[in-house]
Amino acid sequence: MTSIAIYDHENFKLRTDALEKLINSYDSMRIVFRSYSFDAIKAFTNQDLPDILLVISTRVEESLKKTFANLKDLKSKVKIVLLTNKVSNWIIPNMKIFGIQGYLVMATRSANLVDGITQVREGNMYCCSEVSSVMLNMYTNTALEFSERERSIIKLLVLDNSSKEIADQLCVSIHTVVSHRKAILKKFEVKSTAGIVRKALEAGYA
Repeated sequence: MTSIAIYDHENFKLRTDALEKLINSYDSMRIVFRSYSFDAIKAFTNQDLPDILLVISTRVEESLKKTFANLKDLKSKVKIVLLTNKVSNWIIPNMKIFGIQGYLVMATRSANLVDGITQVREGNMYCCSEVSSVMLNMYTNTALEFSERERSIIKLLVLDNSSKEIADQLCVSIHTVVSHRKAILKKFEVKSTAGIVRKALEAGYA
């Protein structure tokens, strides 16, 4: 039996009632706790460790970002499934950071939600078709922004090579590498090599 705790970020009781009724209609899963209070849901998940924490939010806003930042310490203990009104471009690259293993939109079919919970419970990642489509477009567009040389430099940076080491391996001048690094920083919209590495890992470069 898959135990599930629900955190409704916006205190929408009718929505939570409907979701609980749907999930409890399956013999393989059961809602064991539900709350509209973040402190209450975190206290419960820390103490009772349900298999799944289902987070529901109509929109992604600063308060939800703060919620996920505060949930980071739970990601090794509880599997998190997120349900939002529409696909968020902010959530997708941060799924791994915040331990979100399942991401679906509210318009998805009930069977997809149940399948997603089951897949995550078994240790797999799950995204509904709407999320997968946006994810593919984001990563494809990101990949197209970089030249072949820039991609080579990104991979070497992820492997912790210095500018001089990269220059030696690619047989170019260090000034060329520095110039490419500046361009990569600008395209990834980050300020440091650590930022490049993080963005590269999120986008599947390594």
